[in-house]
Amino acid sequence: MSCDSNPVNIRYTEQICKQDCSYQFDYNANSSAVVENLVNYLEIKVDGSNTVKFNSYDIKLSSVRLYQPSLHLFDGQQAAAELVLAHSGYGKNVLVCIPIQAGDGRGPSNSFFEQIMEHVPPKTDNDTKSSQNVNVSNWSLNDVVPNGTFYFYIGDFPYPPCNGKNNIIVFSLDNAARINSKDLSILKTLTDPIEYSQEQTLGSVASRTPLLMINRSESGGGAIGPKAKNEDYFIFDQCEPIDGMDEPEKDGPPPTISGWVTLIMLLLGGLIVLALIYTFIGGIGAGAAATAPVSSGKPSGSSTSSSK
Repeated sequence: MSCDSNPVNIRYTEQICKQDCSYQFDYNANSSAVVENLVNYLEIKVDGSNTVKFNSYDIKLSSVRLYQPSLHLFDGQQAAAELVLAHSGYGKNVLVCIPIQAGDGRGPSNSFFEQIMEHVPPKTDNDTKSSQNVNVSNWSLNDVVPNGTFYFYIGDFPYPPCNGKNNIIVFSLDNAARINSKDLSILKTLTDPIEYSQEQTLGSVASRTPLLMINRSESGGGAIGPKAKNEDYFIFDQCEPIDGMDEPEKDGPPPTISGWVTLIMLLLGGLIVLALIYTFIGGIGAGAAATAPVSSGKPSGSSTSSSK
């Protein structure tokens, strides 16, 4: 079941956030799995502490839900499915939402879904939940959570109770997890689909709320997991450029104080080099004078006669 309000539409934005919506994760690297079929979605239970960092807060994973198709819209369209990781701590709720697209292969996310889908219990006649322990191997949420750029907004839960002031991270379709087509077919037979009316979809596309922001990996941000290239956030806002590194423009502004200091240092360095060269050449000249033969002062070819 989805919320009655218009779904949030994820699309490109120029609004940037970074340290105010940072997300660093490392979930249990070899977890067990219990899957419950709640008809409208699958709930996946994992073991371990699964504590992640949102901004400066350590928050714990509280639930994992798998919906089909997606709760969010992506440029006005639903993805094939969506995995929602709910976290809580320090009075904060943080949802990490990962779109899922069909794509056959042997990637980590394909293996993640393949190991559980064939063991999901069927829907019950009275729409009550049924659960199943699943034997998994080398299975972790790290395999489906992307590293890199994500979108962020503060808003209601995208599923009941459909309220609250929640921190919501949503990855784009460019970072979607992949599920094999056979496993997606199983998911569709086991759960009721998330359906939106045309009016809801059109309203979401036209809506300008909530404020959607983006956290870019190429500027040192994005989600940072155990396999990410970036190991931490680097913020260069307080750095200043070094003066004198660029060629001066004609008719440009006068040099700054640091520019004058650089110029004086260069001039002093030049004078020191000239002094060394002068001293070296003078030393060579003095040595040559010391080793030259002493002249008698008499003209060449003359002879001395004795007086009688």
